[in-house]
Amino acid sequence: MEIVARRCGLVIALVGMLFACDPRHRGYLQDDSGDGAYSYISIGFYNVENLFDTIDDPEGFDEEFTPAGEKRYDSDVYEQKIAHLTRVIADMAKRGRGPLALLGVAEVENREVLRDLIRGLSDKKLRYRFIHRNSPDQRGVDVALLYYPGLFQPLDVRMHRVDLSRDGEEVRPTRDIMEVKGVLDRDTIFVMVNHWSSRRGGREASEWKRIRAAQVVRRVVDSIFGLHPTARIVIMGDFNDEPVNESITEVLRAKGDTTDEDATVLFNPAHAHYHRGVGSLAYRDAWSLFDQIILSRAWLEDETGWRFVEFDIFRPAYLTTPYGQYKGYPLRSYAGNTYLGGYSDHFPVYIVVRRPK
Repeated sequence: MEIVARRCGLVIALVGMLFACDPRHRGYLQDDSGDGAYSYISIGFYNVENLFDTIDDPEGFDEEFTPAGEKRYDSDVYEQKIAHLTRVIADMAKRGRGPLALLGVAEVENREVLRDLIRGLSDKKLRYRFIHRNSPDQRGVDVALLYYPGLFQPLDVRMHRVDLSRDGEEVRPTRDIMEVKGVLDRDTIFVMVNHWSSRRGGREASEWKRIRAAQVVRRVVDSIFGLHPTARIVIMGDFNDEPVNESITEVLRAKGDTTDEDATVLFNPAHAHYHRGVGSLAYRDAWSLFDQIILSRAWLEDETGWRFVEFDIFRPAYLTTPYGQYKGYPLRSYAGNTYLGGYSDHFPVYIVVRRPK
């Protein structure tokens, strides 16, 4: 993945501090109840970095993730990968404020790897289920949604294709966008799981692909608002763009504050972290915040149901590279074809929401 370097200097840091202190945002970015009157849950997203099985799929380009491939991706590596991801998700579920009700994931090959992941969580007494559909991505990686059935009941699943054809040019297909309608402990919500096209070839040269994806998401959002003007919508994913890029701010219309009078403008709580120079992945000495969770305004304005409290990045010490040139970076599974025994090249992100008991 090619990422254009982003360096945050003193001015940006100061802007981030001012943003965090702005009273327009303070009520949404911290919780000051302290009276035990609320129930809490967490909703997360995790790009798990190439969760493949070890079997060559003749319809996908997954040869490197096989025992005979360049990465020597055998059953020992696969089992350790599953064990590592199970640990991360279990820790998110147990250590966060409130149980982890939903977790969107990206870069999973098929239902089999998800079943193995669910079995690993079951061994830790966490009874999750998953929703998955195949996408046309030529590498064979998809998005999926893990959910805790005691807190979330899915009602409908729809997949949205991102058409990347233009001017007769043949472009490799990308991942579908998953839309799940369900009930989150009495509140009907709409969840969209995304993994937009990478920056391969450079940010500007590939930007049109992510704008296409943003247009698809925005059309779905507008159709939901047309039927449910106060709908609770969660748009999560690896967008391969920053919170300030055109695809997010202009096309998807997701902003870092809630001062816009247009109720269809979305709220992106990742802005505060971005302006402080905090990211979910790193490349060439620069952090990026491609992993975001974007919300409709109902999560901010309705006091009777689930209400947004905070957004954060889950980064315990064991998920970070402990030493060397990449100290502090996410501890990934591979560097090229060299197995590092890590977890993912992304940190997970999550939000916390609350409702009156």
